[in-house]
Amino acid sequence: FGMFFIAAAVLPQWAKAPRAAKRKTKAVKPTEVVESRTTLRESGINPPVPADVARPALMEYGVSLGLKPQNNESTGNAQSFTQAHFLRESETAYTGSSPQLQKDPRAHLLTPGFYVGCAVPLERLGFLQESFNLSLLFGVEGSFLFPTNLLSAEGSFRYLNPQAPHLALTDLTYQGRLTVTQSAAVLTPLLGIGWSYTNATLIRWNESSLQARVAVGTGFANGKREYFLDLDSQYVSAGAYSDTYQIQGRAMQSYSMAVLGALRVDAGWRMRLAENFFITLFFSGTFYYGKPSYGTLGSFSERTVSGTGKVVFQNLLTQPVDETYSVFIPSVFLALGYVL
Repeated sequence: FGMFFIAAAVLPQWAKAPRAAKRKTKAVKPTEVVESRTTLRESGINPPVPADVARPALMEYGVSLGLKPQNNESTGNAQSFTQAHFLRESETAYTGSSPQLQKDPRAHLLTPGFYVGCAVPLERLGFLQESFNLSLLFGVEGSFLFPTNLLSAEGSFRYLNPQAPHLALTDLTYQGRLTVTQSAAVLTPLLGIGWSYTNATLIRWNESSLQARVAVGTGFANGKREYFLDLDSQYVSAGAYSDTYQIQGRAMQSYSMAVLGALRVDAGWRMRLAENFFITLFFSGTFYYGKPSYGTLGSFSERTVSGTGKVVFQNLLTQPVDETYSVFIPSVFLALGYVL
């Protein structure tokens, strides 16, 4: 991050330098410059870019909307954890059964995001006059997955406890619901190269240009899965153990600041809105890869509701889970650029 902020302070100043000459030179139409440079190139001459018509350096502020595919490994781990610790289908000391778990039917999830960065044409750095229409890019991308259902089950949940102190407590059926939700966020500093193409025809359309970019970076990700088992309490007549009983389960699996490798590619269209403003529409894709480690904290318990809440059965959950995070997220990205 330190290098990023140093670059953010220094490069815009380099990018501004050629603009000082603009006040001392005669205004030239961009179409005339493109046409004259094209003619010279065809003659074998490679002229430098005039400082007063060089591509502008831009500070960009953008928003995006992506489609994140469901992670089958994550869904499978959540299902295994739920069946083992909340439904307890394979346990012997306290066995359960429930309605069938329902997965989220959506193949992709919406992930809004943002981008803040700077694009500096290499010819504006002074020592790279002939830059093949390349720009240096640096910025920060953020994307979010707001809490959404991953698994759910609703109906009758039956639990068998052969070690219960009374026969009436060995086989109980509760009504209620189980839900598993997921959420995530990733912040990614990026460094890359951009390429632009224009010609006399495109320039006449509000100084339009085609853009292509590629950048690499390191994502810092947070994510979590939350498990909620909410069953209605019920009164059980069990002699000396007669009381209102309730089963509850809560758990959270989470990771924080997991490091992910990131690769981002963009292709789009840019045009001038006003003297100092450009707008760009990008079709983007970002690939992330890493191995976050989930920490687990939670419990499953059956207890009485009245009095001090006597615990009939309790299981603390602390199982860690490692997963592979490998995902490609396509997105649409709209950015407003300010001329530096």
